[in-house]
Amino acid sequence: EVRIFVRSRYHIFKWELFMAGAETVVDEEALVGQRLAEEVLIDVKNRQAESVMPGEDLHLKSQQ
Repeated sequence: EVRIFVRSRYHIFKWELFMAGAETVVDEEALVGQRLAEEVLIDVKNRQAESVMPGEDLHLKSQQ
């Protein structure tokens, strides 16, 4: 038995690859979107940390 693992550059073709017999399809667009979201969250957290004064509670500041 041969298992087929493929990459889909565009998510619109993901299901076609499954229908063609792929066992696993890695969706590049989804991965890129997830990675971009991670970078945005890292940046937001870094900016929040930079804006907190010494002794200030970050949790309370984020609720303002």
